[in-house]
Amino acid sequence: MLKRTLIASCLLLSSFAFAADQANTPSVDTMQKTLVKSFPEIKVEHISPTPIANLFEVTSGANVFYVTADGDYLLYGELLAIKNSEVTNLTEKTRQVFIKKALDGLDPKSLIIFPATGKTKATITIGTDVDCGYCRKLHEEVPALNAAGITVRYLAFPRSPKGTPSYEKSAKIWCSADPKKTIDDTFKGAEVTGSADCKNPLEEHLAFVKSIGVSATPVIILENGTVLPGYMPAPELIKIIDEQNAKPA
Repeated sequence: MLKRTLIASCLLLSSFAFAADQANTPSVDTMQKTLVKSFPEIKVEHISPTPIANLFEVTSGANVFYVTADGDYLLYGELLAIKNSEVTNLTEKTRQVFIKKALDGLDPKSLIIFPATGKTKATITIGTDVDCGYCRKLHEEVPALNAAGITVRYLAFPRSPKGTPSYEKSAKIWCSADPKKTIDDTFKGAEVTGSADCKNPLEEHLAFVKSIGVSATPVIILENGTVLPGYMPAPELIKIIDEQNAKPA
């Protein structure tokens, strides 16, 4: 009984502290001025209270970190909430909001799309490099994903800069008359022909992956902003998507 009373009291005090933090949340400008001397590269975009008294969540693009109101302490890592034996990653939830917004900002016409067979139950976006072995392996899973009702959208993510063979190969694919067929043929070993001289979306796509903090291919991005780095076999990916879809909105 005493233990339950103490826990209830702590939760009540925590809620009071959270309400107080909301009322005393530093402004973006204030936190920017506090951090800029030590971290000039950080651009504070949003600041909000956490359930922990005097600790605030700060976002800078897809980066999420935590700072005390006076700026004397900074924590970089995952903040987990534990309630009724369930663990929620609060940091990841904030990161997902940013990534989903960035994902929604992509022009669908700039993506190469392999539509689901029949009714679409989910859409995933894959950052791919046609010279990446695991990207090729992941492409082999696309028919199974499509058959499971999952639409696959490709964005260009060549790992080398403009002017290199890999970049030019991606540009040729996106500049071709039929990008879907061309990327499929390329993954199957065909040589890419044609011109790379067109108005292509490669720089826009590379800016997107940079903004969400991704540096390796392939990268799988779910509709809710969840990022799954690396290759994943279709059954495993389908299971993750089904679990996501089963969660209450």
